[in-house]
Amino acid sequence: MFAKEIKRFIEIVDKGSLNLAAKYLNISQPAISNSVKILEKKYNTRLFERNPKGLILTEEGKILYKYALNLIDQEKNTLVELKNIKIKQNRKILRIGSGIAWNMLIFPSFFTKIIYDDSIQYNFKYGVETILLPELKEDKIDLVFGIEPNFRLLDPIMEYYPFLKIKQIFYAKSTHKIHESKNPINELNKYPLLSWSEKSYDLRGLYNFYKINKIKRSNVGIETSSLSLGISTARKSDYLLVLPDLLKSDLKLLGLLPLNIDPLETNTSGLIVKQSNLNKNYIKKFLIQLLNNLMEDNNIKNKLSKNILEFKSSIL
Repeated sequence: MFAKEIKRFIEIVDKGSLNLAAKYLNISQPAISNSVKILEKKYNTRLFERNPKGLILTEEGKILYKYALNLIDQEKNTLVELKNIKIKQNRKILRIGSGIAWNMLIFPSFFTKIIYDDSIQYNFKYGVETILLPELKEDKIDLVFGIEPNFRLLDPIMEYYPFLKIKQIFYAKSTHKIHESKNPINELNKYPLLSWSEKSYDLRGLYNFYKINKIKRSNVGIETSSLSLGISTARKSDYLLVLPDLLKSDLKLLGLLPLNIDPLETNTSGLIVKQSNLNKNYIKKFLIQLLNNLMEDNNIKNKLSKNILEFKSSIL
């Protein structure tokens, strides 16, 4: 392949001098001159003409120079591809199932603050415990983040670790008439409710709220698992919707404000995991980074569970 000679030839052309190329490559001038002779013998042609200004490429030399540059580019591309194959073979895939607050607020914030690591790929699935826990049990998912689960659904090999305190509250667009009401709880049935499907959102709090306040659940106008559809609809209509209080600041920017109604209920939200998964180093690394991010986030600090430091210490 004459790779060494080709690389030296490129440097001679770029530097315009055998002497300068030799100094740059930290080799002797006779060695670099010999490389030119080897190439000229191989291709049976002269590559350079000498003149007072230095070395000038012959027409044949120009053709070889173009070929040499392409050859170097191909070599670089090949090395990159080989490196990528090795990275892909060694790359860990972390499969995460998560609920709405984690998907919309916590994870987007987290990934803007950590340094990209090509040794790991994150695969996310959005849903609620009834969908995600069976997949965790069957090793189709490694970690689940969401509202405190119904513990009857937890397999004995799973543990729940509370990280945050979350309140479920009603929202409506900023110009909605219900914001003018002195007692908006009595106005709820006057307006359509956008409800999340049971496969995408934990509705236990909403159902309990309706039961306690003796409100009929007959005003559901739309049921969807699409967060973007729900928020866009509420912004442009009289639809009401329920979302976690953690999203209050983000939803305000989108023109949605909380109703002056006591929260539906306060839950914890955290991690559900098989204990065996906590022994994997790449999962530990991810969780420690995540916990550090939560503890440094001024919007979340006051909602953190007291157990979070204890959990962090247990996996260090």
